[in-house]
Amino acid sequence: MNGIARAREHMRANVVGYLALFIALGGTSAWAADKITSADIARNAVHTKHIKNGAVKTRKIADDAVTNKKLASKSKARWVVATNGGDIVRSKGVVSSTMIDSAVYQVTFDRDVSECAWSATVARNVAAAPAPGEIGVRPPDTDPNSVIVHTFDSAGNPSINRFHLIVVC
Repeated sequence: MNGIARAREHMRANVVGYLALFIALGGTSAWAADKITSADIARNAVHTKHIKNGAVKTRKIADDAVTNKKLASKSKARWVVATNGGDIVRSKGVVSSTMIDSAVYQVTFDRDVSECAWSATVARNVAAAPAPGEIGVRPPDTDPNSVIVHTFDSAGNPSINRFHLIVVC
């Protein structure tokens, strides 16, 4: 028997086995993709870890499923208005505010803010022109719930100032 005849005989003898192997390895997955619908999946059974990156496109999202209001409810701004001694005048989501060195303040929030956006301004406690000066923010060395605020005069020298700090997550 030559090679082609042997291959043909092998295929004829094993056709049922190859058919079973094809069905087991993939033939049924195409059937399942056609037959399983969203009605067959339990509510809240699919989580982010189950979805491949890039799999959800705009055309696949129902109208009004994602709105600015729904997104805003997840984004929480935390803020503080502090005296030149670091004391809290008013705040939201702030646990403490303390002057830890001359013109250096540590503001601690009620959650991890290390991945949030921070913005600060030098403040004034009277209805007048803004106080001259500069301000900077940085992460602390160890506490992910805190932000360090440095205040300076217009020449860049450390200067004790009131400040406003906002953190948006």
